[in-house]
Parts: sequence; C-alpha cells; structure tokens
Amino acid sequence: MGSQPVKLGPLESVGEAEFSRSSSSLGGMKVALSGCLGEIPLVVLTMHIGPLLSSAELLSLCVAQPKLWDYGPEIAGWLAFLQHGLDRSSVTHIKQLTELEGIPKSRFFDFASPSFLKDEHVRLLRGSLLAYPIYVGSTHDAITTAINPPACGDAWEVTVELQRGCYQATVVGWRNPFHGILDLWLDDQLVSGSSGLDCFSPETAELHRFPPIEIEIQQTGWHTWCFETSRSHGMSQQYWMCLEEFRVDRIGSPASDRDLPPVAMESPKPPTPPRRPTTSKALRSMQQ
Repeated sequence: MGSQPVKLGPLESVGEAEFSRSSSSLGGMKVALSGCLGEIPLVVLTMHIGPLLSSAELLSLCVAQPKLWDYGPEIAGWLAFLQHGLDRSSVTHIKQLTELEGIPKSRFFDFASPSFLKDEHVRLLRGSLLAYPIYVGSTHDAITTAINPPACGDAWEVTVELQRGCYQATVVGWRNPFHGILDLWLDDQLVSGSSGLDCFSPETAELHRFPPIEIEIQQTGWHTWCFETSRSHGMSQQYWMCLEEFRVDRIGSPASDRDLPPVAMESPKPPTPPRRPTTSKALRSMQQ
C-alpha cells in the first residue's frame, strides 16, 4: 500500500490571506527548489516550513536557492510575524531574525545578591526605599533585598527581554508573621491569581516555593514584571515582602501555534481585585 499524502494544517486567516494580498509580486510564485522541495508555492514555504526554520537554516536555503534572495524582506518579515509575533514590516533581513533568536528564553533574579538592584535596573514605583541587606526575622542566614520600611501599596518593577512563547514563572520567598501578599504583574496582566502569593507564616523565617505560574508571552521583546504588596493576611501585622529568587523559563511555543486554547493567566477575580500599580509619565515613556 502506498504512503498517504501529508496534509498541511489550517493556516491562520490573517496569515495566508494577508500574505496573498500584500505580496502581489509573489502571487502564487513557485520557487525553483530541487528535490522534495520542488514546486512548492512560496506562501506554503513561508507559512508552513518557515516557522520551523532557524535564521541559520533559512540562510542556508537562500544560499542554495539564489532566487529566494529576491524575496528576502518578505520572507524575513513573515517569519518575524509567525515566530516572534512582530509586525512584519519591522523585520526585513535575516540578520534581524538572528538577533531576535538571541533574545533570552529565561531569566533569573537573585534577591540575595548585593548587586541585584544595580544589575537588574530595578525601578521603585511606590514605597520608601529598596534596601540591601535585609535580614529576614533578624536571621543572618536569610538575606534579601526589600522595601524598608514597608507599607501598604509598595511596588517595584523590572523590565527584561524575553522571546515569544509559553513560560513558567517561579517565586521563592520568605514567610513570617510580618509579611504581606504579593501580587505579580506581567505588563498589564495580573498573573499571580486573585488570591495572590501569601507570605504570612507564624515561623520566623520560612523559605517557601510557590507553585509555578504558567503565562504566555505573545511577542518577542521587552516585558515588565511588577511586584506589588497592597494587602496582607488577616493575621499579618505588616506588609514586608522578602523574596529569595524569581525565575522565568520558556517551556514551549505559544498555545496559538499548537492550535490549543490560550493558557489561563488568572483565577476568578475577587470582589475587589487589585489594580496595576501606576507609574509616572516619564517611566511610561521609557517603556514605550
């Protein structure tokens, strides 16, 4: 019995339709490729094969098939759209795809490091002063960076580059009777759920790893993580927030690429959900 033909999956409506309309010079062109790639329309090559190629593999393909160089800007732009969620007009060369591939797929923040504030360019949004060292529960082997003195509404943020994809964010923090509830934001989205991450404990210095938070980043580029303490446990006496580490790791491609429903980012909202901490106009202009 002969082998069955491979069926390509459905294209996104915005993909193939826009590609055909916006690339009249490409209209139905079949690239003169040898072997099994022969007679493949450029739209199929770009929409179905392209997303699986790295910039180095695309470069090799163009070297082997010189005719592809004439369509380099169109191909590069569409791969930037498909792989990184960027506007296709923002990328016109394979070199730019290489730069995008070099953007990190993970980040690690060490709050116990004396250089944390300087290395990560942390910005204080609300509160008194971000200070180091802070000894949790006056315990000298539990050192962190935190706002001191703490108050309701304390917030700070850090902006980092990350590639498009699905991620797990993990928070490890210290718990004690004086700690509040952490609300974690990614850009303008609350990702720590309606209950937040409660750092209250009757222990003096209890190190706790919270369950991983699954999030989806739709576009490669700069993204802002905001750490806010605007509420506390009913038995907590203050709003301290003392973290040990925070890490973000890419675990796969976006759900939309796999034709799956998007990853849930937050639990059902409480009657009075927290609001995203506001920044000054100057800080907002820097982020745009």
